[in-house]
Amino acid sequence: MIKYNLSITTGGLFVPETVTLLKTYKETESWDGVWKKVEDENLLQKTHLRSAKNIYTDVKKRLSTAYPWEIETIMHSEDPEDWGFICMAFTARRYHILRDVLVDIINYKWQGGDLVLESFEIPEYVNALTPDHPELDKLSTRTREDLMQILKRDIRDGGLLEKHTGRTFRIKLPRIGDSLRNLYVQEGSIDYLRFLLFSEYEIKKIKGDLT
Repeated sequence: MIKYNLSITTGGLFVPETVTLLKTYKETESWDGVWKKVEDENLLQKTHLRSAKNIYTDVKKRLSTAYPWEIETIMHSEDPEDWGFICMAFTARRYHILRDVLVDIINYKWQGGDLVLESFEIPEYVNALTPDHPELDKLSTRTREDLMQILKRDIRDGGLLEKHTGRTFRIKLPRIGDSLRNLYVQEGSIDYLRFLLFSEYEIKKIKGDLT
C-alpha cells in the first residue's frame, strides 16, 4: 500500500501559477531565470515572498511527474480548461489520494449514472481508507477538513465538477480540446482514461483488451 503524500493540504491545483511559471520558463529557458522574475517582479502576485517560494517549489515538484507533452501543451495553449485538466492529472500522479478519489468515487458514480456528488461522500471515503493509511489518522481535525475541501476543489478546477444545489456538485465530462484528449488516449494509462470518465468497456477497447 503506497503511503499518501498529504502535503496536498497546503494548496489546490495552482493552475494560474503553474501556467505563469511554465510560460516564463519558456521565455527564460531556466528555473533560475524563473525564480529571479518571481523575486524581482512579484511574478506570482503574492503579498509575501515566502508564499511565492512555497508555491514555486511545490509546482516544480508536481511538474516533475508531468509528461513532456503536458508541459508543452500548457506552454503553448491558451485554453484554461486544458490547463485545469492537465494540472489535475499530474497533481494526481504526485498525490495518490486525489487519484483514488477520482477513480473510486467520481468515475464510479459517473459510470453508474449517479451524477450528484453529495457533501458527505468524499469524507466517508477518506474515513474508510484510514485503516490502510494510518497517516490519515495523524491529521488534525482542521487539516482533515481542509483535505476534503481541497480534494473537491481540485476535481472541480480540473473540470469534472460543477455547482449543483446547496452543498452538492454535479459530475460532468471535462471539456478539454480534442488534441489533448487524443494525447491521453495515446498515452494509454488506465488512470487517465478513467479521469476522462471512459467506461471500462471503452478502456478495454482503446487498449485492445477485448476478446
